[in-house]
Amino acid sequence: MVNDKLLARLKKDTLVEHQKCEATFPLFGEHTQKSEYKAYLQSMHKIYTEIEEHILRHQETLPASLELEKRCQKRLWIEQDLNTLQTDATPPQTKLDLTENSLAGVMGYLYVLEGATLGGQIISKRLKQSLNLDDNQLNFFSGYGPQTGPMWKNFTKVAEENLQESDYEILLRSANQVFQIIAKGMWDLVRVEGLEPPRTWI
Repeated sequence: MVNDKLLARLKKDTLVEHQKCEATFPLFGEHTQKSEYKAYLQSMHKIYTEIEEHILRHQETLPASLELEKRCQKRLWIEQDLNTLQTDATPPQTKLDLTENSLAGVMGYLYVLEGATLGGQIISKRLKQSLNLDDNQLNFFSGYGPQTGPMWKNFTKVAEENLQESDYEILLRSANQVFQIIAKGMWDLVRVEGLEPPRTWI
């Protein structure tokens, strides 16, 4: 078993890739439009669909206590948002290079998705005000609602109980990979919208 310092170490070691995601987040601009929110959801739909389907294909490697049926619903939340925004929610045809199938690898993928859900609570409130969105247009960022905190705590508990120190390099590699995939998706979106790239990316 590993102690609770494992995820603290992972947070530190993924900081660079995490900051790249934050640097390209396209929805906090002064003149952000609802059309940009729709484009963002479509971009994340493509990414989350493939990652969640990959995780579910390898769910036998994960403890039942993770409750994957609840966790791998984020692509469906996005579809709900797109539908209420009257925007195409057709499942995309894409192919990400997801190669990690082990417990540590899949937990690394989940670490990023679950952490993003945790942070989405703040984003949801901000977008609701800035874009005048209804609650049924913010399913993705609203996450598990009041259960968001407990779901994160459950994830960390399962990680601490099931991962070994020898798993760390795979855990780190897979988490960084998802951060990179999401950052690229947002970076592509920023370029499509014609925004200036962040200085750190030039």
